[in-house]
Amino acid sequence: MQVKKTVYELYKGTVERVTGARTVSAFLEKGVLSVPEFILAGDNLVAKCPTWSWEAGDPSKRKSYLPADKQFLVTRNGMLLLN
Repeated sequence: MQVKKTVYELYKGTVERVTGARTVSAFLEKGVLSVPEFILAGDNLVAKCPTWSWEAGDPSKRKSYLPADKQFLVTRNGMLLLN
């Protein structure tokens, strides 16, 4: 399992280096956000839902195209709804 994860991480890193961060919106066509759209959507989520917050994460894993204090979103103490 560890080998699989390592291979995937190498693949993912290579793809990120080759393609770069998305700068043009393709949400309607492909369902993916550009970096500015992701940040704006995250800011709206954090403003409207107090259980969500931005995290800086591990400095060694930061993505240069994201602000240092907005590397990923996390939710804490939210309600869990089960059907």
